[in-house]
Amino acid sequence: ALSFNVGAKNFLLDNGIDKKFGARPLRRAIKKYLNTQLAKAILSEDLDEGSKVTVNVTKDKKGLAFRQTTKNKKRVEDEVRDDSK
Repeated sequence: ALSFNVGAKNFLLDNGIDKKFGARPLRRAIKKYLNTQLAKAILSEDLDEGSKVTVNVTKDKKGLAFRQTTKNKKRVEDEVRDDSK
């Protein structure tokens, strides 16, 4: 699950809204700054599957940063075997 702080929301709005085209460029901004970077973080295993992630603005204010806030508690199921056969 993703949650965005105010700075991250404003960053996407600032980079995704154009006076001439309105909010149409927002899709490109989300793809560039969110989807691509999030995919890289997942593939590099910086984020655990199913974890909660907070999206923030980077310190240099040029991109988004992802911080894992909670890890996914994987369910462990016991296997029951029928050895009576």
